[in-house]
Amino acid sequence: MRVGIILYSMTGNTLSVGEQLMERLRSRGMDATLMEIKVLSDDPDEAIVEIIDKPDLSQFDQLVFASPVHAFNLSRVMKTYLGEIDSLDGKDCLLFVTHHFPKAWMGGNQALRQMRQRVVKKNGLVKQSFCINWSSKNRDQDIRHLLDDAFH
Repeated sequence: MRVGIILYSMTGNTLSVGEQLMERLRSRGMDATLMEIKVLSDDPDEAIVEIIDKPDLSQFDQLVFASPVHAFNLSRVMKTYLGEIDSLDGKDCLLFVTHHFPKAWMGGNQALRQMRQRVVKKNGLVKQSFCINWSSKNRDQDIRHLLDDAFH
């Protein structure tokens, strides 16, 4: 089973969770690969998001999409990436977002809904979704929950 972890990370928080997830999946015998979405500029005020490295999804059986929350929404980079990809061909998908807001309803849940809508529109099957609050005292517990439950 080949799993692609496709993520955008501006500060490194989303990347750190993605790396932990990759290691956990590999420890279960899965072939997991992490691929970052690279952009020309991380400036949120840029009118257009220019993706310079767009991961190819065709090689994977299952997918993970991960992104930070920006301005109470899914990051513009992930929105753009998901809008530009071809069909997900009914592949099982796991979603997670990271954020610093005190409560998930302050952006995390909205970002997950936006990501889910885009994945479903591309014919992906969302099996699980997780919201990691980076400033929460429960952060490590939430990350462990993601790692333990991913694709089970």
